[in-house]
Amino acid sequence: SQSRLQSTFNAAPVGLSIVKDRVWLAVNETYCDIMGYTESEMVGKSTQILYENEDERNRVGRDLYEHLWDSGISTVEARHVRKDGEIRDIFLRASPVNRDDASRGVVVAIEDVTRRRCIERTLQNSEERHRSIIENIPEGYYEVDIAGCFTFYNESLCNILGYEKNEMLGMNNRDFVNQINAKKLYRVFNK
Repeated sequence: SQSRLQSTFNAAPVGLSIVKDRVWLAVNETYCDIMGYTESEMVGKSTQILYENEDERNRVGRDLYEHLWDSGISTVEARHVRKDGEIRDIFLRASPVNRDDASRGVVVAIEDVTRRRCIERTLQNSEERHRSIIENIPEGYYEVDIAGCFTFYNESLCNILGYEKNEMLGMNNRDFVNQINAKKLYRVFNK
């Protein structure tokens, strides 16, 4: 029923809107909270107010709407500007209200993924920094899989063992120790 759909629209934990020709026909409270606008500041207005520049607006429009009517669902990530000027990373997912009637508009759901993207960038930077440290230390460093085969190692280990870097991938660490030390290593790694 219409009232059930309206309640779902209003209670959704993601931003929801109905858009036609890139103008908001309706927005829920979550959408307003994410973007910092009131409903009256958005409904009837162009989505242009959310974009840093025309190029970003055109990219998002092209990526979101290009195959929407064929596939029925489309997604894109965008950078939106909140009312207070803060830039947010937004994941958008759109679906036509009625695939046979474009005049009915499109339902667009948004999720603010700014924090997630920040964490991902921080993690990537940390991984790159640690990899750089490991690659540049003079000591040999390696990682093995459950069978003891090398999965990662630095150039120093190759130099110590006398192998080219591409030769060692898949070799077993037990190939480089005597049987007594191989047993000790096995006990240490399997505690």
